[in-house]
Order: sequence, then C-alpha cells, then structure tokens
Amino acid sequence: MIDGKPATGLRVRFSPVGPGRSSSGTTDESGHYSLTYSINGTGALIGKHLVSLANQEQGADVPEPGKKAAMQPSQIPKKYVDVTKEVEVKAGNNTIDISFP
Repeated sequence: MIDGKPATGLRVRFSPVGPGRSSSGTTDESGHYSLTYSINGTGALIGKHLVSLANQEQGADVPEPGKKAAMQPSQIPKKYVDVTKEVEVKAGNNTIDISFP
C-alpha cells in the first residue's frame, strides 16, 4: 500500500540484514505479492530483512527515428523512493503487509 492505496506492478525486494540472497516479487492489482528466492524456490530467508519498492521494469519500446522514448511515470512518490522498512520473516507461511508510510 502506498498512501493507503494498493500499488499495482511494483517490485517488492526483501534484502536480508545479514548474509544471504534477497527475494523479490511483483504486486498485483490488489497490492498482493509472492516472493521468489531462486528459480526453483519461493519465499525468503528466515530472519530480519530490509524491504524496498521499485517500479517494475518494463520492456523498452524503441521510438521511431527522431522521437523520444515514452517514459512511464513512477508509481512511487519521491518521498518513498529510498525508504526501507525492516520486517522479520519467521519459519512457515508469512503474510507481511507493507505500507508506505
């Protein structure tokens, strides 16, 4: 949620506070996400993580000669671009709701 509204198509990244691989997922139209750890693994490492948001990278359209490429406006307000939140992933299934602010 960003400012109380679901955010669609955002990349959610869980980065372990300690050593380990990060996990990420993309929000759906309801703002829900599922994390992927590796090609065959889902979820995130157990422990504390810093969570950040980024715009989902879209395939770049090649503009016609002499025209500029269309830029997609960011869904993330500037005040949240560099903000992280600390959360804890516990053993088993977790539901971690992320809200900015």
